[in-house]
Amino acid sequence: MYRLRPVGDRIVYSEPMFLGERIRDLAELPDGAIVAWVDRGVLLELRPSAKLSAFNRFCSGCHQPTFGVPAGPSLVGLMGREIASVPGFRYSPALAKLNGVWDEARLMAYLRDPQKFAPGTSMVLPPLDDVLLAELIDQLKG
Repeated sequence: MYRLRPVGDRIVYSEPMFLGERIRDLAELPDGAIVAWVDRGVLLELRPSAKLSAFNRFCSGCHQPTFGVPAGPSLVGLMGREIASVPGFRYSPALAKLNGVWDEARLMAYLRDPQKFAPGTSMVLPPLDDVLLAELIDQLKG
């Protein structure tokens, strides 16, 4: 089973989910939770953790993947860092041509609309409301 993150008509992130059980059937509940019937005859209820931070929901899959090669550079120490400056990471031409440092205003503009901030960037995000944007900014400042 995989968790997929669609944006528009594209899948921008895919993560395998290992339940440690062979799945026989799946059903989605009205609240979006998934129930899996497994070999040993029990139902497992799968639902997103309410405790996942905005960073873990929207950034860590590409910037701190638990498997594979990161699709994005490390975000540690992002605030105050030159844009597109992590050594050894190959940035999109859209970001590589930008000057300046990441500050709260630039980061807010980028997260609100990556394509408007840096047309042609490879960064894809679903639309984020102001609460999620503020949470992401706070986490990236830390």
